[in-house]
Amino acid sequence: MPEASDEGGHGADDWAEIFDVVDEHDRVVRQERRDVVHKLGLWHRSVHIFVTDDHGRVLLQRRSDKKALEAGCWDLSCAEHLSTGESYLQGAVRGLKEELGIETTADKLHRLRAAYTHEEIYPEKGLQDKEFTETYVLRAFSGIVCHDPNEVAETAYWSKERLVKEVAAEPHKFTSWFRAELAAVNVDEL
Repeated sequence: MPEASDEGGHGADDWAEIFDVVDEHDRVVRQERRDVVHKLGLWHRSVHIFVTDDHGRVLLQRRSDKKALEAGCWDLSCAEHLSTGESYLQGAVRGLKEELGIETTADKLHRLRAAYTHEEIYPEKGLQDKEFTETYVLRAFSGIVCHDPNEVAETAYWSKERLVKEVAAEPHKFTSWFRAELAAVNVDEL
């Protein structure tokens, strides 16, 4: 199990971060440290966000090599755990700012998928990720992206055609949750 960060911030995998633990109906039952949540496989919340530019290209991030899970893989524009007491939409707004330097408001985000469950198990790391997740899109973004180097190695805009083709050809270069998300949404609606 990776050790908790001594820095106290929300950098790459702050294992001391506190999450809301939820029941099978997505109701908060208590709070717990991130490391405990992932070690015990407790249900918690996250949000996924796609960002597109005014040409319809999708912003991808390549995860930092410092990340505990799927380091160095291409990922959604933003994937963020929710902080204690935070709504999915609040988490999306915060995550875009923290990871990518994108300042936006809730009314500019469009929900693609209501809360759904997914599980990822990493036996080699002793981690279980069991989440309720909502998915949003921020369309026609034309601002500057300034990513957090602790979280993100690089960002790039990809055409939808290239994205679909490369995920099919080389799935190992993309996070498992990104591949699942891409299969669940209509790429043309991004």
